[in-house]
Amino acid sequence: MKTFISTVLLSVLLASSGCFTSENVPENTIESTVQWLDELQVSTDTGDYPAAYDLVQKIEKKGSVTSHRMIDYLLVKAKAEIETGHFEEARSTLELLEQGISEMLPVYLLRGELALKQGDSVGARQQFTLAKQLNPSVKTPDL
Repeated sequence: MKTFISTVLLSVLLASSGCFTSENVPENTIESTVQWLDELQVSTDTGDYPAAYDLVQKIEKKGSVTSHRMIDYLLVKAKAEIETGHFEEARSTLELLEQGISEMLPVYLLRGELALKQGDSVGARQQFTLAKQLNPSVKTPDL
């Protein structure tokens, strides 16, 4: 139930900010977006972050991510932004996620990665500590 409520809240935040909407989106656009989301997941799973970032740009141009895939999309989007050096975009994506979801573990882990990539070992340690507090068995880099 928490995940459902969080997803709804995140969808409302995104819709009100104008980021995504599915109103009046042609069905073929939604189908292509679903295909792109699947490709996005494959790209990040295989470490092809430049391709993942390009797909993020296509998806956002279409603006039709459905609410039930929004959290997964934003997590993958943040990872692609971090890995391709788009740090400010990653920070914004993570802030958006933080406003809308209650399960913070993946957000803390990605914030830690972002801090590491930016050379902020103190910030990374703080984020990884928060992640460890939620799940002591989570693997984080040794700092």
